[in-house]
Amino acid sequence: MGSAVKILFRPAKAKPVFLHSSLSVGQAKLICFRAILWQVNANLEGVLYAGRDEHVHQLRSALRRLRTARRLFALSMNAKKWAPLDKRTDTLEQRMGEIRDLDVLIQRLQKMENDNPLISLVRQAAVEKRHIQFDGVLKFLVTHQIKTLMLHMQKLITTDSSSSEANTFIIPFASEALEKQYKKVKSLIKRWDSLDDENRHLLRRRVKRLTITAELFSSLFSQKKIKPYLKVLHHLQKSLGNFNDYIMFQVLLSDLGIKHSNLVPGLLQLKEEFNKRACSMKDSCTKDLVHLINVPDFWSSPSGRVR
Repeated sequence: MGSAVKILFRPAKAKPVFLHSSLSVGQAKLICFRAILWQVNANLEGVLYAGRDEHVHQLRSALRRLRTARRLFALSMNAKKWAPLDKRTDTLEQRMGEIRDLDVLIQRLQKMENDNPLISLVRQAAVEKRHIQFDGVLKFLVTHQIKTLMLHMQKLITTDSSSSEANTFIIPFASEALEKQYKKVKSLIKRWDSLDDENRHLLRRRVKRLTITAELFSSLFSQKKIKPYLKVLHHLQKSLGNFNDYIMFQVLLSDLGIKHSNLVPGLLQLKEEFNKRACSMKDSCTKDLVHLINVPDFWSSPSGRVR
């Protein structure tokens, strides 16, 4: 039965979005949202009926893409109608993020268990906390009827449009959106060495938003130019993600120590180790951030656009 569930509810990765330069903003919006909502719904099923860590990861990624699309097309969408939907999906994304952080910590601790017998006890405590949080997510999904919410969102997308969308072509819109997001990323990169943890996390979120936007609009631009740019973005995301993980691990370990005082010696050792790894990762992030600034963009030049 378990293997049948795994086959039936496979984690759904993001599908490529194919847009044409002749599309209006409204037409492109429909295509983008339908692709994203497909991924959300597929992984919702997986979380509900299989509950594997990869379903959690893919659902979180899909919800992040959904939030980015909402920001991209916000001016043409009725804020009052979308507000209650945004609130619930943002809450769900936050909860999935908390579980995903625990999943990554558990995986990292599993690789370190042979070095220290105390680590297996810490991992066990993290697994117990993961079970509790996951049960809370399942109750949230049922209580707030998230599946019904997604169906309502699909219906709203087809009816919520403005006349300006029909008269605006997608390439100028996409180029402007990418430029705005890049400038926000660049302003934080210039202050990287002096950023506190909160603003480093903000930088990571903005890099993700830029990456998602570039992926959604990638078919509108020259693949020769966009592929190297996306490669840099994906590498940077990985570096910032690893750096953020080691910072987040220390917070999670502190939380575990509140309820498991017997684990304090092991927790202190792990926090020290993760702090060292975070410091070493910072240099790698610095190099990748500089690389992003130096790589040519693909949206500002007409030669980079698909005709």
